[in-house]
Parts: sequence; structure tokens; C-alpha cells
Amino acid sequence: QDPTEPNLIFVGTEQGLWVSLDNGASFEQWKNGYPAVSTYDLAIQEREADLVIATFGRSIWVLDNIRPLRSLAAAKGQWKKEFLLFGSSDAIQAQFSNAPGYEWSTWGLWDADNRPRGASISWFSNPDTASARKSSKASDSLRIRIFDEKNEQVRYLNWASVKGFNRQNWGLEGKGYRMPGSPKSRSGSQESGGQPVMPGRYKIVAEQAGQKDSTWITVKDDPRLGDRTDIRIAQQKMRDRLRVSGDRLTEALDKLSDAEEVLGKVETQYKDVKGDAADSIRKSTKSMQDSVRSIREFISGKRQTRQGYGQMPQITVMNQYQQANQAISAKPVIPGAQEIMLVERAELLIGEGAGSIDRFLNGPWQGYKSQVERSKPDYFSPKTP
Repeated sequence: QDPTEPNLIFVGTEQGLWVSLDNGASFEQWKNGYPAVSTYDLAIQEREADLVIATFGRSIWVLDNIRPLRSLAAAKGQWKKEFLLFGSSDAIQAQFSNAPGYEWSTWGLWDADNRPRGASISWFSNPDTASARKSSKASDSLRIRIFDEKNEQVRYLNWASVKGFNRQNWGLEGKGYRMPGSPKSRSGSQESGGQPVMPGRYKIVAEQAGQKDSTWITVKDDPRLGDRTDIRIAQQKMRDRLRVSGDRLTEALDKLSDAEEVLGKVETQYKDVKGDAADSIRKSTKSMQDSVRSIREFISGKRQTRQGYGQMPQITVMNQYQQANQAISAKPVIPGAQEIMLVERAELLIGEGAGSIDRFLNGPWQGYKSQVERSKPDYFSPKTP
């Protein structure tokens, strides 16, 4: 029996862990990642509000943060709302590393999963309520928006939600940004994650089937590493500076991809067409494809196709951009002369690469476009440069 909330009772059996929210009147088996294994002993760690479980043959398990279950038990598990978002304990941006001195002998190495990274977000879903049945929106999806103390949205998440108790982890990362050359995100796809957020308080706003609830989470830096605020702010400023050039390159590469798509369509259309006009268009198409290939080789490098040679080192726009981006956060220090030099070199090369795309699209491409439009104008959609 939980010492804080008497209605909450845990029972270990030969068939796993069972939980009661109504002081033993009814029980349900706990299946959230826990197997139906013989459960021998239970202990509640008060400071962390964790349930520690001893099993037969499956070692020790820890059910982190049982405070949400205490809240459910306080109402004997009877909730009229479709869902309820629970408060969360402080989240630590812990830095993980492998322990030294592992013995890779005949005994090998065994270890278990650590506590999940990030902030634990828990909610209770009850799709059988009248409001849920009347709602036209899907009740199996929970949309999470995370705001900082300036009320600026830093993250959007879309999680599956099942009836009963749910728990997911936010990895304490902010919104990610599309890297140059990566494909465009599809409509409805999950937002990508980016750099870790700064320590502070964050508001979690959850919405399911038209109903909203919110709570706050405090994010703290790893206390073992000292105050890293100035370092992290300086690194973020340097990343923001580099991102300006990165976004320019992304936009230019998108335009180049649109042009490539048109070239592919024209090539297919005129593949078997006879006549001087068709020959001229095929020749111009080949010239344009060669120009695009040359630009891409400057940006991403020339692929080595000869067998046995592998990839020879090349200085390209992309690898210099990636090197600069990685160097900014590679060391826990404020970016110095080395990092600034790498960023400046990346900016210079990005300028050259994006400039070559602009010159191509504003010059030779316009002549080619006019030539093809006289024969097949519907290839060029409004978005095509």
C-alpha cells in the first residue's frame, strides 16, 4: 500500500504486477513494459516516488514516478474528463558516457536500460466519456506543444494515446531544422528534433479530441558539469549564424531539384520523338543535366565509381558545412578562433554553391525553359524557377 495515497495498492503475483486504484476493490494487471513474471518483493522510494520491483529471473525493475497513479487513486480511478495531463518531476539534462574498465572476457558484459532520457510526460485517457463520443476528432492521438517562459513554441509532438494510463518521454530537445539536401517533410509527419533546450521552465500543452490540459516542467542542467549557460548561449548564437547560410543553401537546392524534375520529364517525353526540333531539345536537355551534375558535384562531391578505390577525400560545400556545424558543439567551451574560421569557410563555400545555382537558373535555364515551352509549356509549374 502506498504510504502517501492509501487507495493505491500494488500486488506482486506469479503472473506479474497488479495495481488497484480503489483500495483493493478491483485490480488491473500492469503491462506498461513490465512482463508477466513472478514478482517477489516491492519497495517505494519516497524521494523519487519510484516503485522498485524484485522479480524471479528478470532482476530488478523500477517503475519511475508513481505520482500520476496517486492522483488517479485519489479519485479511485473515476475521471469524467476524456484525458488528464499529470504534473511531472524536474527533468535533468544528464550527460551519459560509458563507464571505463569493462572486462570483455569470457563473461562478457550485461547491463540494463537506464532511466529514459528527458522529461516524463504522463496522461490518463478515457475515450468512453460522453464528450469523447460526441467529438468528431480522433481520440487515439495526443498533440503536445511545448512553450518556453517567453511563450515561444519550442517543440510539437504527436503521440499515440490508448485508453488508460499513458507515458512518453520528451527528450528535452527543441525543434529541428531541415538540413541542406535533405528531403522535404511530408504533410502530417512528425516534427524532427534539434538541439537541447536551455534550462528553465516549460509549459506542456496537450490536446486530445478537442480538449486541452497543461502542466509545467522544470528543466535543469547536469549539476555535475557546473554552470554552462554562457557556453550554451554562445554555441546557440554560432549555430543560428551558420543556419542562415544553411537555409539559403537548402532553398537553392530545392530549386535545383525542381529543375531536375523538369529535365527528367522532358527527357522521357522526347526519348523516341523524331525530327530536328526534338534533337535540339534532347541536346539542350543533356547540356542542362551536365550543368546540374557539375553544380551538385561542387556542393556534395564527385562520387568515385572505379572499383576498389573507395571515396577519395574531397573538400565540398556540404562536408565543410557539416564540419563547422559539428565543431560548434564538439567541446564544452565557448566557440573560439577555430570554430569561427570553420564557420566563415562554410559560409564562403555556401555562398559560392548557392551563387552557382542562382546563375544557372537565371541564365542558361531561362533559355532552355523558353525553348521547351514553345513545344511543351505545361512542364513548368509556377513554382519552377
